[in-house]
Amino acid sequence: MRRMLLAAAIALLGFAGSAFAQGTIVRWNDVVGLQGHEEGTPNRMVGDMIPFPYWIWVAGGKVMLNLDTGEVHIQIRNVSWAQNIPGGPLGAVLGGYPFDRRGTFVCDARGANGGPEQTQTEVMYLDKTGSVNYQGTVDVLQICRDYPDQIAFVFGGGRTRYFAYGVAREVIGPE
Repeated sequence: MRRMLLAAAIALLGFAGSAFAQGTIVRWNDVVGLQGHEEGTPNRMVGDMIPFPYWIWVAGGKVMLNLDTGEVHIQIRNVSWAQNIPGGPLGAVLGGYPFDRRGTFVCDARGANGGPEQTQTEVMYLDKTGSVNYQGTVDVLQICRDYPDQIAFVFGGGRTRYFAYGVAREVIGPE
């Protein structure tokens, strides 16, 4: 048990440490799944991305984006079906499906300042528990730097659909 706690503490420090090295950080303190929506709901569109039509549950996560370096850290835990579907019962994890996923940062997500525009991570896959731990870089668009409080994070497949999103966004760093 002590080793597990030590490993978790080290992972958390690694998750936060390098991204906070310098610059402006946008951090989402949790990640949640889509629930209680209709597929065509315009208020759920983020840029040109539409919500996945099925209900999804996520145990949690964190996302950080360094606007100066483009460094990204994404941790999402236990993505599961929140309804019965043909592929599995309520509570079955999405892990094991061979579909590629991407984290997408939608800059000026409401389109109030000339956007929206988006940048994405490389392809990543959920593990067998429906979880992902990703560290990489993205090209940070100028509109993201100009309006860091207007960035939305969504997670899903390709450029068209998402099934989870970041919540409790904070902008940390130089003004």
